[in-house]
Amino acid sequence: MNSNITTELSNEAQNPLLRVGAVMPSCLSHGSLFSGVGGFELGAEEVGIETVWNCEFEKFNRDILKKNFPNTKQYENIIEMEIPEYVDIISGGFPCQDISIANTNADGIKGKRSGLWSEMFRIIRGVKPKYVIIENSPMRLVRGFERVLCDLSEIGYDAEWQCLSAETFGYAHKRERLYCIAYPNSIRRNEKEIQTSIFNQTLPK
Repeated sequence: MNSNITTELSNEAQNPLLRVGAVMPSCLSHGSLFSGVGGFELGAEEVGIETVWNCEFEKFNRDILKKNFPNTKQYENIIEMEIPEYVDIISGGFPCQDISIANTNADGIKGKRSGLWSEMFRIIRGVKPKYVIIENSPMRLVRGFERVLCDLSEIGYDAEWQCLSAETFGYAHKRERLYCIAYPNSIRRNEKEIQTSIFNQTLPK
């Protein structure tokens, strides 16, 4: 997860996600799943959002997370993870190996690794955060994204999504990723804002 992209999406001055219900970043809390080396954590930190807990399977990555975010509670295995304490935002980029365009024998969202979406969803359903941020391969759109949307809809969440390229943020390569922002139906953006995607209001011009 690119921390600069996270920062752009989290920018207090621009992001309507953080203006819904007049919620300011310093009042929000964050939990991270499939944390890697902490891209979402870094983006949250840069706008004053505390990461209360994270979850990462690889020890090398966990060591980096512990060094950079020593006060964050750390979980190792999402399958064994009990429902953690409440946070306002849950972020995660669940494994994409089973849906990646590089995998010609992909099993999709039912695969052993990409199927871990079911565990991420279990945590979302148990915590019921105000916002969910999902990052994944663009191939997710044709290999299981309907499952993600249906699961979120079943627990009363609406969602917006867009594929973003690193080029958009000034980097010299095109690498695209899918970003999805979900929020409960009870959190309604006002009529004026709902005409325009969150992404259209936040991306660099």
